[in-house]
Amino acid sequence: MWLTFAQWKKFGDLYGRKLFTAIWRTYFIVLVPIYVTLLCIGILSSVTTYFTA
Repeated sequence: MWLTFAQWKKFGDLYGRKLFTAIWRTYFIVLVPIYVTLLCIGILSSVTTYFTA
């Protein structure tokens, strides 16, 4: 993986940089809603436990 980064930096491969950006954005778009959903579930669970205990 580091070899790929070194190659992109050496040759200035724009396609590689765009590919990396595309992969990062895809992970971000997929993982952020999951993270926010789990965060909300955790907060609701804590509040529910606090008031019912």
